[in-house]
Amino acid sequence: MKLTTRILAATLTVAIATAPSLASAAPLPGIFHLHPVAPDSRIHYTVFNQADRFYQVRIGDKTYEILPHRVLKITAPAGTQVYAAVDMHFHKNGSLLHEIAPTGDAQTLILN
Repeated sequence: MKLTTRILAATLTVAIATAPSLASAAPLPGIFHLHPVAPDSRIHYTVFNQADRFYQVRIGDKTYEILPHRVLKITAPAGTQVYAAVDMHFHKNGSLLHEIAPTGDAQTLILN
């Protein structure tokens, strides 16, 4: 056998032997998703506690504690209401502070 024929036979043997492992490692199956991700319609919302004491706010069904001069960043659907969970300087416990508007812009609530 000629040398080129032997090299060609060895190359084909190696290619055939490694084909299954290379095919399973190929990224092609992960490119196309069967269930595409739906767009996120929630609003990014920031609550800034500008006061010198901690405050608690209730957003949806969760209560968050915000330390003095700290920021709380959440993502919530439009129409979610933000309530005071403790007595604040200008707001009583349970009073409505803000309702998240359905705009696409980031919104901020500043507590004094």
